[in-house]
Amino acid sequence: MWASATLGARDATTIPLTTSTATLRKLSSQRACPNLVKTHSVLSACKKKGLWNSALVKLQHLLEVGCMVDDISYGMTMKACSIAAQWATALQLLYSLNSRKPGSSNIIFTTCISSLDGSTFWNAALHLVSLMRHCGMVADIVCSNVVLSVCQTSWKMACRLMRCMFNSATRLDVYSYTSTMSSCSWQRSFRLLGRMGLSGVRPDVVCYSSALASFESTDSDWQHAGSALSMMFLHRVAINEVCGNAAIKALGPQWRVALEMSASTFTGLKLAKGVASLISERHDGMWAGCLALLEMHGNRDIFSIGSAMMELQMQQEWHLALDLLQQAFFRSVQADSYVHSLAVVAASTRTWELGVALAKSECSVTVADASRSFSTLLAACGEQLAWQAALTLMADAKRRRLNEIAFCAGISVLARVSWSCALQLLLEMEEESVGADAACFNAAISACGPSASHLVLHLLDDMDAKRLRRDVIGCSAAMSSLSQASLWEQSLGVLNSMALTKIESNSIAFNACSSEHHHWQRAVLGLKNMEEARLPVTDVSISTAIAACERSMEHDIGLALLWHSEDAGISLPIVTFLGALSRIVVEDAEVIHAAVREAASGLSGGLEVTYLCLWRLWRSMALLGAFSEHFQEKLLEHTLQEMHGYGTADLLEVAWGAAAFVSQPGHQMLWEVQRQLWQQLRTGPGLSPEPRWMQDVLGILRASSLRHVLSMRTLTAASDALRCAGRQRDRARGPCTGRMAMSELPRTERGKEPAMYPTVELELEDRLVVSKPVDWEVYDGSTEHQLSDFLKEAFAYNAPILSDPAFGCGFLHRLDVPSSGLLLLAKGYEAFLHLSVQLSSNRLLRDYIGLAHGWQRSRDIQAQLYWRTAPTTRAGGRGKPSWTKVKCVEHGFVLHISVSVLAIEIITGRQHQIRSHSAHIGHPLLRDGKYSSTATYTSDLVISRHNCLHRHRLVFYDIAGRRHSVTSPLNSELASILEQLVGKASRGITELAASVRPFLPQQCGEKLTCDRPTDRPTDRC
Repeated sequence: MWASATLGARDATTIPLTTSTATLRKLSSQRACPNLVKTHSVLSACKKKGLWNSALVKLQHLLEVGCMVDDISYGMTMKACSIAAQWATALQLLYSLNSRKPGSSNIIFTTCISSLDGSTFWNAALHLVSLMRHCGMVADIVCSNVVLSVCQTSWKMACRLMRCMFNSATRLDVYSYTSTMSSCSWQRSFRLLGRMGLSGVRPDVVCYSSALASFESTDSDWQHAGSALSMMFLHRVAINEVCGNAAIKALGPQWRVALEMSASTFTGLKLAKGVASLISERHDGMWAGCLALLEMHGNRDIFSIGSAMMELQMQQEWHLALDLLQQAFFRSVQADSYVHSLAVVAASTRTWELGVALAKSECSVTVADASRSFSTLLAACGEQLAWQAALTLMADAKRRRLNEIAFCAGISVLARVSWSCALQLLLEMEEESVGADAACFNAAISACGPSASHLVLHLLDDMDAKRLRRDVIGCSAAMSSLSQASLWEQSLGVLNSMALTKIESNSIAFNACSSEHHHWQRAVLGLKNMEEARLPVTDVSISTAIAACERSMEHDIGLALLWHSEDAGISLPIVTFLGALSRIVVEDAEVIHAAVREAASGLSGGLEVTYLCLWRLWRSMALLGAFSEHFQEKLLEHTLQEMHGYGTADLLEVAWGAAAFVSQPGHQMLWEVQRQLWQQLRTGPGLSPEPRWMQDVLGILRASSLRHVLSMRTLTAASDALRCAGRQRDRARGPCTGRMAMSELPRTERGKEPAMYPTVELELEDRLVVSKPVDWEVYDGSTEHQLSDFLKEAFAYNAPILSDPAFGCGFLHRLDVPSSGLLLLAKGYEAFLHLSVQLSSNRLLRDYIGLAHGWQRSRDIQAQLYWRTAPTTRAGGRGKPSWTKVKCVEHGFVLHISVSVLAIEIITGRQHQIRSHSAHIGHPLLRDGKYSSTATYTSDLVISRHNCLHRHRLVFYDIAGRRHSVTSPLNSELASILEQLVGKASRGITELAASVRPFLPQQCGEKLTCDRPTDRPTDRC
């Protein structure tokens, strides 16, 4: 029966060759029969080392040579099996012992039962008890108590055994009650405490501790905990530290009572765990009381302070952790290495300068603790864009000869500066004799990105050369980097190498391989590889492939993948299914209606959803154009229960989903989103929030303002937080330098037509207004004429924001290449965010002049826009809400083509919004190649060569609150068309000229107006 175990023991190469095992092998080879003393010595050594295989081999040898094996030998062997968690082997030993010696004693059974894991094998323990009765043996009190201990996870069985013991001749002791109470609820434990007195057993402090530990610390339980403590005082049972900590935790809801009792009763006891439990519960207003408990004489040690600091940091109460450390210094308590590292971590959360100052303080810190502190400091410097401080810290880390943890953090932080800095640090690790582990290489691979994808394969080869085993994390990062650089063949090669090197692949690795692919064939190939590797194709995998089809504009293929997944039995959650429908532009109303009905029934029927699902539902409903006020009410109800865990990105998706339709639940949801955002702004986003966070906040303001529910409280808090973040970026990146813009072109350009070049209409200290001609692109590099490059070269600007695409290269908005007009540009981050808040709250006005086909009437167009069908947007009942105000200035003819002169104001600023909205109502703009038919576009060539749209007016506020209004005349081509305009038959040429005269170049008049500073806008809500 032990053949397999014996073979495994003899073939094993990982068992250390100790003196005992060497003796065992020598005895086996000589077929000697050792005495029991030597046998016990060898088995005892095997038990201590956990060498259960060797113990089994020795026991088998004793039986083969006919040696008498006593109960102690069996017990030691079973104990060795229990240490190694070999429960089944221990049971086989016991069965073998019973077959050889029917009269096995209670000791053997008790030893085997104690080796069982109570969380899994409590039923095996009961089976052993039945076996004892079958053998004619009666379990004594020790064996019964061991059985009760094993049955901790089955309180019903423990109570049943307790009742059987109570009715039998076995006399219960204190340990019997303690073992049973550890598996019962507090109600049953309390009853057992009362029954102990009836059975003549006096409860000790361990019993009371077990009963108090079973309390769940709810508002209805604390009185019973107080009663248990009163019984202890009545029976004069001395309270120890374990009992005191359990009592404090049981009295958690009434923490003031716990603190008072601690001060009067628990004097001299170290109650750090109890205080930590109170802190972890985080009852409102209890911080001061918990910290006051640490002021007691018995808790003035560094261990209690360190425990409390750890709990405070887990609760994000960093300032209290630092205050606690300061109190320790005042009490002359010397901080050890671990507490010092905790203080550095806490200080880094507040500001990296304070963390660096604490790290430089004189304290004997171990290398491990110092490495942990430096890794946290480096991460804080990275979040706060303090790159120079990060470099200084890395130099200090090299001087201190810290371990690979600090270097790994440094590589991750410096990767945000440049991939070359990260790789240079990896090379310096060898120079400093610090062995780079797989985590360091993984961080370096992640730092490469698409710009350094050619180095990814070299890093993987270096790992192989250094005999570092690749893992799924590094390979996934490598595949993601290669995929972003469109090197999908190399990405698949890394995936194949994982199979060759027996790296366990998972769905995440395959998703990383195809996540950035813009070709649907490659995404489908990734799904095929997953099936060949026998990996489960999850809903994330299907969503990734559908996203690739969306980017490739292959919506039919994406829809086929969706239906294939349903046929293949891959059950997609309804939220994922709705998200997929919204991504691949499904038009089938019956499919959309059925999916929405299923989601609605799930919400009504108590569907278990997470906050991730809920914000996806809001977004999917808007993109699908599926409006149901009843469904929104149910979605609102569930969202309010979960939104305390939402980040700004989740809040933004909910906000746009709620703003997509005019409804009472949508408005209420927008109010709740603002309230949640305001609470997050109060605590602060961190000292250096990411650009994504700023865009999320601005998007929430824009969605709320669109539905006229933007509150002044939210607007003020967001404006202050964003401007503060902008100032920090300006300090970190450096100020704008360069001479003031010139009123005329440089000399090298004077021979060319002035209208072909941008002009600066207004320049302030931190912002300027530029007039863009037609055929110029704002930025992106898609055309020859780039406005951003022109500003850098012609006007000698050197502003960091002009090279930062995350902030639009400084431009508040964009104009299409064929359009002309005014653009607002910020020279710094604070100015950009200050203007962005105006744009999001509709205080920044943008007026256009356009020529459209037909005779259009004045109207407000609020058709939603969907732009996932790039390069054009689609106006209709699905997508994000959009609003265009159109005022008809004049109807007339140009070369016998009916046109309308329009004064246009946009409330939202979607891609191609005016052009898409104009086409949506049947009046496309003149010479619009994207949103008019080919025949119309061709016939418009006789009128104009460019799109007839011009932004002629901007209104904004400067940093001091002064209102500026800037106007720009029409370009020469558009002005010429207006001069050729012939009005309706009922209108005279004089009256027609009067209506369009304000927009002509010679009649534009004063282009700039500036008002005095204004106060903040009043709350419209």
